[in-house]
Amino acid sequence: VLDGLNSTAFLQSVPNPLSLGGDAALAVIHGTNTSGSSGASGVTGEATSAAGSTFGVWGINNSSSGIGVLGQHTSGAGASAGVAGESSSNAASATGVYGRVTGLSAINYGVFGESASSAGRGVFGKATALTGINYGVHGEGVSATGAGVFAFSTLGDGIFARSDGAGKAAVNAWITNASGWGVYARHT
Repeated sequence: VLDGLNSTAFLQSVPNPLSLGGDAALAVIHGTNTSGSSGASGVTGEATSAAGSTFGVWGINNSSSGIGVLGQHTSGAGASAGVAGESSSNAASATGVYGRVTGLSAINYGVFGESASSAGRGVFGKATALTGINYGVHGEGVSATGAGVFAFSTLGDGIFARSDGAGKAAVNAWITNASGWGVYARHT
């Protein structure tokens, strides 16, 4: 039911595709769902084609301080995410969440994580498979002057590593180039 009208009858006169515009302080379209059922949503977008680079939901923002898509978890309890991504693909390099910056200069981030908690982590990665060679976090760099992972701290340790595995190392480093170093450290 939309404004007291049967939704089927109402939508028969709506153009497809539908395009709306406005100058609202909050949202041009706002969906509210009071259901507590698992999977209930205020707005759902679905692209059903089995081919092509399509999007269930696509957000665009032209503001220099804007955000294309914003997700918020406003409850003070629970460990739910503001934004969650999930992929059912078994293909190599499939990703639940993908971030990319197309700018070719300046220090920018494909994915940026930040935590204000005194015991927080800006980014947390976890590999849950009990077998195989897997990584909680994997970083890769292709520049000769770059790095796969860069760590920096203004007061604490740049890198802190810990392993609880028997016979394992907190840091395991190897090099495949004969002229390189497994570990290189410098004090400036």
